[in-house]
Amino acid sequence: MNQVVLELICENIAGIPVYMQAMSSNTNDQKAFSDVILHHVPSLKSAQQSCYFIGDAALYTAESILALHQQEQLLVTRVPMMLKNLKYAVSSLKTDQLDALGEGYSYRFEADYADVL
Repeated sequence: MNQVVLELICENIAGIPVYMQAMSSNTNDQKAFSDVILHHVPSLKSAQQSCYFIGDAALYTAESILALHQQEQLLVTRVPMMLKNLKYAVSSLKTDQLDALGEGYSYRFEADYADVL
């Protein structure tokens, strides 16, 4: 079991860490992401001129999405399968509704969560 979790933000070209914080393994990822977005992303965005914030599925909360939207920050993340609407959308999706991405991958993009499109 993890004793410590490292929250880390890296710039996208060289992968150099620009923010790092050690946290207890009991820390809630979703709450930690929201705190970082509110307190650190504005400075990072200003310094790095970044237009995308990329994170794992813990980033996909209404609070985080709204905070990023208010900061005009785009995000790339995976939607957690525990969301009821996503489970329904995935189970009812037909192959012909997907767009080809290449190398055998396909995708479908529709977003309307936390009143952010």
